[in-house]
Amino acid sequence: SQYIGLDVGNALLVGSAPDNLDRFVSRPFNVSTTGRAIGNPATLTVTGRQGYENAFSLESVQAGAPKKFDSPLVQPEEITAYELGYRGSIGAVSIDLSGYYNDFRGFIAQKTVLAPLYGKADFSDFDPGTLPMPPALIALSQGDFVPFRTYTNSDADINSYGVSLGLGAKVFNGYDFTLNYTYSKFDFDQASDPGFEPGFNTPENSIKASFGHAEVLKNFGFNVSVRYFDSYDWQASFGNGVVPSATVVDAQVSYKLPISMNATFKLGATNLTHNEYTQVFGTGNIGSMYFLSFTVNP
Repeated sequence: SQYIGLDVGNALLVGSAPDNLDRFVSRPFNVSTTGRAIGNPATLTVTGRQGYENAFSLESVQAGAPKKFDSPLVQPEEITAYELGYRGSIGAVSIDLSGYYNDFRGFIAQKTVLAPLYGKADFSDFDPGTLPMPPALIALSQGDFVPFRTYTNSDADINSYGVSLGLGAKVFNGYDFTLNYTYSKFDFDQASDPGFEPGFNTPENSIKASFGHAEVLKNFGFNVSVRYFDSYDWQASFGNGVVPSATVVDAQVSYKLPISMNATFKLGATNLTHNEYTQVFGTGNIGSMYFLSFTVNP
């Protein structure tokens, strides 16, 4: 990703490798009438270097006080990780329990910055005798800027932690029941790094339960599973948004042929209720799939 150079429509995505900054050159961008009136051509291009060395932080522009974004090249992030788990059984119930805690330093993430098509973001080229404001501020006011998605190390205090629990048991004279729950949390001090976009992209709570029997009647089996996950923020190069929560039901029935060839028919469906959902912001929704299979195990 440090060598990427891509126009994703809403921003330019450029990796921070030193020899990548000048390798990427954008398409031409139109310059406003005001921008042309102060001596700029009708179109201008930008390089990746401008996103890292001559740009304003998005949060400062939104606050009405544009400030140059200082982006040292990315350094390796560090992580201290702790994990603890248990796997065993209590009576007829199998248990798989694990937990983790991660402490990050120099977490690598993306920030959105705005690079003016002309002018210096530190205002070093401003001459009060010729212009009413620095050229870079004129560029911002006229829409003559390009959003960049840059890679950088965050100074914020960041940690993630979670727990996973899996239970399984035979119930009601041979029925299989399983339950899996996952809790995932990502914490950081937003105030210390307002433009930080961690891209954790994970629901805080997710759960799955299944119930079935390999042979509930002679040669007939079935399985039903239900999945649920919370809504969660999605942050990625191609867009940010919210992934809505969803509950998904899958089911199948099977019939084992009562002959020596050891063959099985299976009929089933995923997302049986046909409530479309998504797991990635900006992609198409996931619908239902129905299937019929015939399997032979020699």
